Amino acid sequence: MQAVHFEGIAWSLTLAMVAFWLWFGVASGLSEHLGAGNVVAHLLVPGGVFAGIAAVAWRWRVAGAMLMIAAGGAVFVGYPILFGEFFPTATIVFVLLSMAAPPVAAGVLLLEARRLPRR
Repeated sequence: MQAVHFEGIAWSLTLAMVAFWLWFGVASGLSEHLGAGNVVAHLLVPGGVFAGIAAVAWRWRVAGAMLMIAAGGAVFVGYPILFGEFFPTATIVFVLLSMAAPPVAAGVLLLEARRLPRR
């Protein structure tokens, strides 16, 4: 497989992840009716964090890919520890599949794309 395909898949996954979590942050912030500060907080975490990491990856592929993998790994480990007793298993699985797996997969694909020859 060509590096271009891996990069395209990685950036598509990253865009979908960032867009989803930015939307989710705004939607949940507004639905809770807690004021503008909370909407901004919901927007920035995790959507804003992922957008920032994506910007780093756009400029510095390896550093950004490593940040993606680290962020996803932190969620994989931290979320169940911090919130496992508060949410049902289905919620934990949803968060791991939507917040942890995509940045790990995108980071690995970006690193792998650097290793493959370009055409």
